[in-house]
Amino acid sequence: MQRVDRPRIAVVGAGYWGPRLVRNLHRAAPDVLAAVCDLDPSKLEALAEDYPNLRTTTSVQSLLEDPAIDAFMLALPPHLHHDIGLAALKAGKHLFVEKPIATDVSRGRDLLNAARRVDRQLMVGLVYCHHPLVERARGLLAAGRLGRPTRVISWRTNLNPRPKHANILWLLAPHDLSIFSRWLGTRPNVVSTAMRRERHPDFEDVADVELVYPENVRATVRLSWLEPDKVRRILVAGDVASLVFDEMHAPPRITLHARGWKDGDPEPAPEPDAWSEYLGEPSELLSLMEPVEPLFLECRHFIECLKTGERPLTGGELALEVTEIIQSIQNAGRDEQRAAAENV
Repeated sequence: MQRVDRPRIAVVGAGYWGPRLVRNLHRAAPDVLAAVCDLDPSKLEALAEDYPNLRTTTSVQSLLEDPAIDAFMLALPPHLHHDIGLAALKAGKHLFVEKPIATDVSRGRDLLNAARRVDRQLMVGLVYCHHPLVERARGLLAAGRLGRPTRVISWRTNLNPRPKHANILWLLAPHDLSIFSRWLGTRPNVVSTAMRRERHPDFEDVADVELVYPENVRATVRLSWLEPDKVRRILVAGDVASLVFDEMHAPPRITLHARGWKDGDPEPAPEPDAWSEYLGEPSELLSLMEPVEPLFLECRHFIECLKTGERPLTGGELALEVTEIIQSIQNAGRDEQRAAAENV
């Protein structure tokens, strides 16, 4: 893999997420931030007020043709990742793409294969894989603190009326599936998917997904853009003990519980309060000594990968695996919707 001693990075997309990438790149290493691009000049003007020396442009082509730009970071609607990402790789740029890498497996595979052909980095923004508490939980699981994992539930809900470019599966499920991949080290089978549209006319805004991982580890992912309370919580029950990662707690924390769960035990309803009552008071609390933004760690990791040539933690292979799983989840959900309609 080509190494870049002093990388220069262009951020493409200055909408919701792009300015966050700009801020964290600048914080991690101000000299690496070379340019930001967006079709909307007003968004560029807002960034220029905070970063007066930052080059801004409405032309992606000018950045593709600039030999001083070593890497692109794309913060764009998912349907634009493929074409602009391929153009960047063909121009010899390293590439960071916000999740999902694509909303189609074949287009995600195109990007992965292109990066391999030109020997360039391909990293995907699966930011929770860089969260220190996610890694701490991974260590606890690897050390056998919970016994054998048996049950995983993720609750990822809030009230989010912003316009969307894809459904809730593509925009939220990559977080949970990438975490599960880090923790369990395997891929699941899709059991069932219930999706529906409530307030967003073009995309599903609620989804309940049931998965089974090898060794009969059952997993549930509950996603919603309609809930007034913002919840970001993951439970992992083992046959000996359990843990809960609660990102929204102040500060974020992991709680360890002496009670586990195994097949045959009474199972609480898949709601946070029901499981909290079942698990009881925590036996141990783990939190960060100092607050740290996972996005900062992710940006710093990308910079280090450019400098060292090491493969990123969240490379194209993991991103494609997540895409394949979501494609299967979506297909299962659409099949269930058709079957329900035919039975009306």
